[in-house]
Amino acid sequence: MTANGWREGSVPDTFDYFVSFTSNVSVTVYFFTMGQFVQYSVCNGDIRCVSGYYDSIPATTNAQQYTLFTLGEGCADYLAIYVASGNGVIHPNVGVSRPAAFPIGPTGYCGQAGSG
Repeated sequence: MTANGWREGSVPDTFDYFVSFTSNVSVTVYFFTMGQFVQYSVCNGDIRCVSGYYDSIPATTNAQQYTLFTLGEGCADYLAIYVASGNGVIHPNVGVSRPAAFPIGPTGYCGQAGSG
């Protein structure tokens, strides 16, 4: 990864998404809706351009099963964005699992009135 460069990937719907990685540079992980990612991308990675609520994992070099993202269980609108603080190497090890009980209705952004 390059300084302030990012990698993005979709968060699968109907699954819980586990973030795990090691790196030799600090990496921040953001969970954006597709609309928020467009804002972020158009502004060349400036987080101040992103409107609305989003989840994130603070900068770290070692996220061993650090977080479980569940808003995608009933919503296919999320992306995970990995942002490097400098030039370095990241070794991702993300995973997914089926939730014990599926949500009743849409989750996260998809559950908001007028989201689509």
